[in-house]
Amino acid sequence: MVRLQTLDLRIGVRVPASQPFSAIGWMMKMLKFGLFLIPSLLAFGQEASVPSEKAPPEVNQALQARIDKFYGAFIRGKFREAYLLVSEDSQDAFMESAKDTYTSCETIKIDYTDNFTKAKVFEKCHGTMAWHGANLPSIVPLTTHWKFQNGDWDWCYVRPAEVVTPWGVSKVPPEDTDPNKPKPSIPDAKAMVQGFQNAVKADKELVTLHSWENSKEVVHLHNDMPGTVDLKLEVPKQPGLKVRLDKTTLDAGQDATLEIEYRVDDAEILCGDCAKKVQGKTVVTVLVEPIRRFVMIGLNFEAKPAEERAKEAEKAEKKN
Repeated sequence: MVRLQTLDLRIGVRVPASQPFSAIGWMMKMLKFGLFLIPSLLAFGQEASVPSEKAPPEVNQALQARIDKFYGAFIRGKFREAYLLVSEDSQDAFMESAKDTYTSCETIKIDYTDNFTKAKVFEKCHGTMAWHGANLPSIVPLTTHWKFQNGDWDWCYVRPAEVVTPWGVSKVPPEDTDPNKPKPSIPDAKAMVQGFQNAVKADKELVTLHSWENSKEVVHLHNDMPGTVDLKLEVPKQPGLKVRLDKTTLDAGQDATLEIEYRVDDAEILCGDCAKKVQGKTVVTVLVEPIRRFVMIGLNFEAKPAEERAKEAEKAEKKN
């Protein structure tokens, strides 16, 4: 019995089936998204900053303690504890944001401004994403802002000046200071990111191939983005499995055809008769750039029906 070498799925990087997960430079989908991911999507005005390496040790220690306490609350799912670390003027933004739990978090970088009274913190958090009944490991890059006030560091919401989208930079209009006008609601970062993620999709999430004979399935990918996207294939290593993409670049509104074929005759060259006994499930992944969208198509290798196997066995007995 031959078992497929399944692709080691890691949301966040292009991962060949033969290599372990080793990078974090992506956005998401993937796992989940909340207000804290907004700065990862946004471009702020350039401001002179000082890296943590040049900051006074006591400043780093005080801020890091608050950061660890803040993300520790997310790891434990105790969001009220995190709320206690939020600046008073950002409490509404914090309460309205989506909140996700993580298994661990690590501070990657800290940049200070305003004579070490403000800081931008780059964090890496580990979590899981449910996909087709499986919990897949994922890594979420988060960027948060902090300010020193009343003798301690508090998390704060910073309104962006620009939003970077896959089709260009969009200016955010200045906030209206008229007290008589109702304030607009904070953008739903989760919905915004999911809109990007769902803009390129496949018409099938699962295809079935026959393990005992040549078989082929076709999947169509459609680009609903207003701009151009690039497609990159990740295919599991399975003798006889051939996956072809007719286009690697899609303009707005265009479609691509993905052919997934299993050829027993090719597999037999490497595997012999065991090529007809392959079974199980694996995944073909299409990475969509620049939105870092992973379109995953499950492959199910179907065994020969019992009735056909019985008929073949009966014929073989008659010949003997």
